[in-house]
Amino acid sequence: MGRKTSPSLALITIAVFLVSAAAAAARDPELEICRQQCKIQTAFDKGQRESCYTKCELYSREKARREQEEEEEEGRRSSEEREDDSPFVFRPRHFLTAHSSERGRLSVLQRFSERSSDIFQVIEPFRLGVLEVEPKTFAIPNHLDADLLCVVASGKGIVNMIEENKRVNFNITEGEMVVIPAGATTYLINPEDDRKLVVVKLIRTISAQPGRFEYFFGSMVMNAFSSSIREAAYSDADRETLEKVLNRSGRKQDPFLAISNEQIESIIRRQEDEDGIGWPFVADKSSKRRRIVDILEHKSISNKFGELYEVGNEEFDDVQISFANITKGGMLGPLFNTRGTKLMFVVEGEGWMEMATADESRRSPRRGSSSERGPSFEGVRARLFPGTVVITPAGHPYANVASRARNLKLLCFHVNARNNEKVALAGKDNVFTRLDRVAEEIAFGGSRKEVEQVFGSNSDYQLFFKGPSREPEEDGGHAAV
Repeated sequence: MGRKTSPSLALITIAVFLVSAAAAAARDPELEICRQQCKIQTAFDKGQRESCYTKCELYSREKARREQEEEEEEGRRSSEEREDDSPFVFRPRHFLTAHSSERGRLSVLQRFSERSSDIFQVIEPFRLGVLEVEPKTFAIPNHLDADLLCVVASGKGIVNMIEENKRVNFNITEGEMVVIPAGATTYLINPEDDRKLVVVKLIRTISAQPGRFEYFFGSMVMNAFSSSIREAAYSDADRETLEKVLNRSGRKQDPFLAISNEQIESIIRRQEDEDGIGWPFVADKSSKRRRIVDILEHKSISNKFGELYEVGNEEFDDVQISFANITKGGMLGPLFNTRGTKLMFVVEGEGWMEMATADESRRSPRRGSSSERGPSFEGVRARLFPGTVVITPAGHPYANVASRARNLKLLCFHVNARNNEKVALAGKDNVFTRLDRVAEEIAFGGSRKEVEQVFGSNSDYQLFFKGPSREPEEDGGHAAV
């Protein structure tokens, strides 16, 4: 037999409900209007009226939930806008669309000098680009007035390149790097059925205006010439054929075109005839091997909190390329580069970064100021998600942290990095453990035992460590330190 509810308890329950409903109505006038509409419906019996009240309550709660989500989204956008106050952080919206269609997209990050001509003067000749090619798509022949260092972020592709009147073809896959020199005509195919090909490009401009470059698509460029020039250049073709070929390509102003399975197979067979190998293949000819480097074959540091891969390149001898895979909940750094300026592109995952930089207000002494001015630094902090780019100048300490949900994958180009070294500020072989005893005590104001207790932490790990237990509170992307 069930326990009976006392009248006093029932009255208390009803009173609590009425107070809660009244409070909700006070917060949401629409709820009170809805309840009034339920009340005046003469056709409703008691059960229908109660059901109507319940629907009003559910609508009010759903409305409050949506409003809360909108407030949180607005807060996130505001936080991101505050982070964008830092010249070191670029978001996907800072990429300019150079060419786009339903089959592909080429985006280029704005010139670094547009953010800060002083800070980024050393990397002004460089740009970052992202090429996205949909499955079964052909990127038409083109050349640039710039050198390209390309890294495949995801997917597979077939590249054909014509240089010094020789055609070289090779396959590229995730983690591989390929160099395409200025003026080399290339075309590319994504032969996959359902996977997009994504290539991140470091663009080294060679024009008189650093940071400026152009893509020249052969079939389109020829239409810029007068008909008399075209007829003289291709004199073996009659005018009708010439106009048919060039005008057809000219009408289709799209660098990304669909390609059939039969056409892909024909190209692959041609490669098989030339190389004696099929798809997928790894060419072993020197002309190809010097072009392709598998970054993932060059692991330099690895522990349970992350992995680091590093390579160089003969044709970009002042650029180092690295790929960091930070385990979820892990952290890379703090550390700094002695010479290289790091251009970091977030490939996958989420997290945040922090960097120490000189306080802008104290970056240079004020004329006529006689007051004492000690060194002052501030922290740059930003959320990381795919497509985010962060620039870390040489000498600037930084740390990258992966979220607890998934790994954080970072592709980095270190520019002007000849003789560059990574200097650890924590963990194994960190620079502070190399100081002599007197220097430690003077610099840090503690006993040697205390200093060693701090800087001897994580001595079993190099560069990668367990990350913070909580994320820092939002503070507009900057924190004075």
